Amino acid sequence: MSKILVGNSPYRTMFRQERINQSQSKVKEAVMTREIVKIEINSFTIMIILFILVFVLGGIYLMNFNDNETKGYILKRLELSQQELIDQNNLKNIALADAKAMNQMIESGSLDRMRKPGEVEYIFGDSILAKAN
Repeated sequence: MSKILVGNSPYRTMFRQERINQSQSKVKEAVMTREIVKIEINSFTIMIILFILVFVLGGIYLMNFNDNETKGYILKRLELSQQELIDQNNLKNIALADAKAMNQMIESGSLDRMRKPGEVEYIFGDSILAKAN
C-alpha cells in the first residue's frame, strides 16, 4: 500500500512557494519604500522647518492677541456705558436737589421777602459787579 502524503502534495507546495514569494516581494517593496521616504536634513530643510514654525507660532500669537483685543474692546465699551449711566444719575440727582431746594424755599417763606430791583447797573473793571437800586 502506498502512502499518500497530503502535506507534500505538489499543489500545496506550489501554494506555499507562492506565499513565500509574495511575502518576499512585500519585504522588497517595504525596503524600496524606505529608500524613497529617506529624508536628508540639510540647511535648506532646516530653513523651511523654521519658516513653518515661525508662521505657525505667529498665527497662534495673532489669535491670542485678537482675543485679548476683543476683550479690551468690550471692557472699554462697558466702561463708557457705565460713565454714561453715572452722568445720567448725576443729572437726575441735580434735578432732584433743585426741586427739593425750590420746595424748601417756597415753604420757608424766604421768597415772600424778595423784591425785584428797579434798575440794575453793571460796573466793568477788574471784576464784574452789579449794583441794584
